[in-house]
Amino acid sequence: MEDALTQDILLDHFKNRRHRGTVPSATLRKSGLNPACGDRIELTGAVKDGCWELRTDGSGCVISQASASMMAAVLGGREVGRARSLAGVVLNWLAGRGASPDFSGDGIEDLEALEGVRRHASRAKCACLAWEIFLEGTSDVADGR
Repeated sequence: MEDALTQDILLDHFKNRRHRGTVPSATLRKSGLNPACGDRIELTGAVKDGCWELRTDGSGCVISQASASMMAAVLGGREVGRARSLAGVVLNWLAGRGASPDFSGDGIEDLEALEGVRRHASRAKCACLAWEIFLEGTSDVADGR
């Protein structure tokens, strides 16, 4: 992906965060902090009809907040098990531990904008924060509950 397009996607997610705020009937409440840079993300969610409704809030750098926006957009509306599986693939990719996801479909095209971030360990931590919070916060949630 071209650098200018990548920057545009990240800035768009930062300035126009998707699924920002809190889920009023949240059964999932999890927050995280990157102490190295001060990024803070708060995640709320609820399972409705077997799928996640997710909202994030927080503060920090463009990368952490854009990644949180992307995470909520990508995982919101997905079946519980599928959301966790996809989050694991994305987190491993961002952390340099896994193969690149197929960006051609499944509503995850914007994630490709994080490709360049992966090459810088300190910036990758910013991108990983929201995904880590989701996986930690949903580790005890069973399908459909």
